Amino acid sequence: QYYRLEIAPMRRRARILLQLGTALFLAGVGVYGYAVLQGALNVFGLIGEPIDPSTPPDFGGVFEPVTRYTPIGLGLLFAGLVLIVTGLLMRRSATAKERRL
Repeated sequence: QYYRLEIAPMRRRARILLQLGTALFLAGVGVYGYAVLQGALNVFGLIGEPIDPSTPPDFGGVFEPVTRYTPIGLGLLFAGLVLIVTGLLMRRSATAKERRL
């Protein structure tokens, strides 16, 4: 009876937090990876352009995807890690309560 009332719901919530945290973490990796890849491609595209000595190089939009998407990606990574750690701690707490029975 005690298991169904206290431990099982805690395990279920922990599992949901772990799944959600993993999804957010992977989304953050994807967004951050996209930002870094776009920044690198912009830099190499700028390097590969023919050099015109009469005009100065324009570096204005080279790092625009990096500055736009990096905070979003890192925020998702951090939120995912927080949820994963919380889920793991909840699961550990449920296991400890179960052992006390």
